[in-house]
Amino acid sequence: LSATIGLTCLDQIDGNGNDALKAANIALKHGKQHHRGEICHFTRDMEFETLARVRLLQNLRSAFDRERLFVVYQPQVSLVSRQLIGVEALLRWRNDDGSYVSPCDFIPLAERSGLIISLGEWVLRSACHDLKKIINSNGKPLRMAVNVSVMQFRQPNYLDTLDRALAESGIDPRLLELEITESVAVLESSFMIKLLNEIKSRGVCIAIDDFGTGFSSLSYLEQLNVDRLKIDISFVRQMEQSDGSRRIVETIIQLGKSLQLKLIAEGIEQASQANL
Repeated sequence: LSATIGLTCLDQIDGNGNDALKAANIALKHGKQHHRGEICHFTRDMEFETLARVRLLQNLRSAFDRERLFVVYQPQVSLVSRQLIGVEALLRWRNDDGSYVSPCDFIPLAERSGLIISLGEWVLRSACHDLKKIINSNGKPLRMAVNVSVMQFRQPNYLDTLDRALAESGIDPRLLELEITESVAVLESSFMIKLLNEIKSRGVCIAIDDFGTGFSSLSYLEQLNVDRLKIDISFVRQMEQSDGSRRIVETIIQLGKSLQLKLIAEGIEQASQANL
């Protein structure tokens, strides 16, 4: 057993005993997130950080209700033909004043609060319908990649959500690719294997996003029956300057080939990166 403890010094508390307990609880939650198994002392910065998260979550719920969230599509290009072969659906949040809230700030918050379930379903349906429009306009098949969080996979009706999006949009399931991260390793392996096999039986493809940044085992990767590995953007951006990053990219490519998986390199923006 281990214990994570949140403490507050009473000279930091302006109110009564309830305020002291609240401060200690804030320290405890902070400790669980950052310093498990240790004693974490309350600071005013923790309180401000907690209040900021609460306000951001309230604003996120309001933005969803007021349709301030929208989907953009990042191109996926073949390095052989340099032709567009697919797009990835990305959720964005624009404030009333035209400024943007970073996905790095609101996506983790949506996952912790459970709001990602509603957001994820909306993004999936929007992406499938937009793909149908794109194909109807240019007559060419195009792959659509959509991110799925662990929280969504935990929902017992996720397959129903997927089937509904496919049926309503009328797209070929083989053109849809669901992107998962290595964090799915926290779920029971037998559950994940069964779920991904159910998804694959529909013709939908599976990609592992941000590969190389998680901690899942290679044996688990082999069991998951995935189609594609996505080389994390951090390695792509550093491989021109760092021999270590370049070797990691080479290793992931060799691993992908050995397992007969396709590969995507994230975040290529320069011709030199594409050539390398």
